[in-house]
Amino acid sequence: EIVEWSLTSKRDRLRKNVGLGGADQVLYSQDSSRIYFTTRGTISSWDFMDPDAEFETFASIPRRCEALRADSDGLLALTEGGYLSRYNYSGELKSRLRLGNAALFDLAENLALLTSGGSVTIVDTATARRIGFFSEFNKGQGWVAVDSVGRFDGNEEGFKRLAFDLGNQTYPLSAFFNKYYQPGILKDILEVEVGTRSLPTLSATNVQKPPSVSISEPASGEVIQTRDLKVTVKVEDEGSGVSEVSLFHNGHRLPDSSMKKIDGGYQFEVKAVRGTNDIYASAFTGDRSMEARRARIRVTAPELETRKPRLHLLTVGVDEYKSGLALKFAEDDATAISKTLNSDLYEVGERRNLTNQEATLSGILQAVREISQAAEPQDAFVVYLAGHGTVIAGEYYFLPHDAEVVSDQSLASSSLSAESLAEALRAVPATKQLLVLDSCHSGAAAPILGKAVAARSGLEEIRSQQMLARTSGTFLIAATQAEAFAYEIPELKHGVLTYALLEGLGLIEGEKSKDEVTANGLLQSVSNRVPELSEQYIRERQQVIQYSSGQDFPLTR
Repeated sequence: EIVEWSLTSKRDRLRKNVGLGGADQVLYSQDSSRIYFTTRGTISSWDFMDPDAEFETFASIPRRCEALRADSDGLLALTEGGYLSRYNYSGELKSRLRLGNAALFDLAENLALLTSGGSVTIVDTATARRIGFFSEFNKGQGWVAVDSVGRFDGNEEGFKRLAFDLGNQTYPLSAFFNKYYQPGILKDILEVEVGTRSLPTLSATNVQKPPSVSISEPASGEVIQTRDLKVTVKVEDEGSGVSEVSLFHNGHRLPDSSMKKIDGGYQFEVKAVRGTNDIYASAFTGDRSMEARRARIRVTAPELETRKPRLHLLTVGVDEYKSGLALKFAEDDATAISKTLNSDLYEVGERRNLTNQEATLSGILQAVREISQAAEPQDAFVVYLAGHGTVIAGEYYFLPHDAEVVSDQSLASSSLSAESLAEALRAVPATKQLLVLDSCHSGAAAPILGKAVAARSGLEEIRSQQMLARTSGTFLIAATQAEAFAYEIPELKHGVLTYALLEGLGLIEGEKSKDEVTANGLLQSVSNRVPELSEQYIRERQQVIQYSSGQDFPLTR
């Protein structure tokens, strides 16, 4: 029977026998004029306003109905085997999509969300096509969202768990990072938008064949006795050209100056460290749109004699700008990090704290060069930048004290670009590197910067900062702020990110952490605390961009 029950009188208002087996699914039409229900193989309709009206066959369905929904265009039925069928209100089948084993999770305007095995497939019900999916891994530690074109977003844990299967070839997501990585793509999917960058749909017919990369010497597993190591990399063009051949040592990318072209390949000069040396080689297609499958080796140097590791530190904080821009806590934040970040795990290395007038573009780059001359591969290098930041033509820029904000061109030429920063970090031999970007878009700066800061997309900033970390092989922590807003909290006497950073390192109020804090541990701690602190003090959850590169390493204990 179909029974309509009154919640007011707590009595049934009507009953109708539907025969043996009963109904699988029952719902009102969107205008509440009819009731639709399913039995095996049939969707029926009933004009329940007329108690004597008979059931009418609305449409045939292939199997038992597991979910039935109504919207302004008609009915959507999910049947056994994962068939999603769209019918108009005349009962005509408009489309049918085979989705496999799936359950209807929700139905919103133009969207159907179907769950299966920890993934959510998102379907545009108007066109009956898949427009994307979302998957989570390892109890939510990893996630990936992909749209129908192939653009994707997620985190490193998720990227490791998912691959593209194109033409019977499997490619890691990282192979397409340069071209198809699109922060915020899940929002575009759910709003049925085309995304901010128009790209061809990723398929077996248009995927390029990346070069093949191999390491011919030394052999993986080899035990080495000397510090100077020559690594020979062979790269074969498979038809799409070759560019950006590079080598990473324990996650840190070596500078181009360490490479020379030789017959049959490339040779890199590597300074080995005591213990494990993980090395991988990479290359891209000629247009840099696709990365080759990386070649990896591991060699050990158990008896290598090296000096004790040192911790090098560069902190930059800009409150006062030549152009008139201003912040409140950048100088204090940088100084606090400079004074308190010490570690019993390392000898004291080169330390530079540049604030306000000292923090010019040339001053920052000169400080990195000086640290580069003193650093060795076993060392750690922490870079902290606090001040204004912006995005121009898709690239992130940190604004030094002497940034010129007259135009995009003057701003770009006088600021520290992500590309320049990545190149500078590659030149520092320390393989353990952490970059902290605490740059903000201040509302007070908007009248001066105009479009240069206030109207830039935060998603472009995320993409550029991620590219910076990947191309330099650096651990990254970066604050993401709403446009035209700076998260500086007077009660904390620091920016939110810096406070969470000091807290994670056990440096608040001079209390040292009792436990060892590693780079990955700090990334996790800051990622948890920043949203909590920002919600507590400004009632808005600020998020953190993070990237892990190579081997985790200890910072303090």
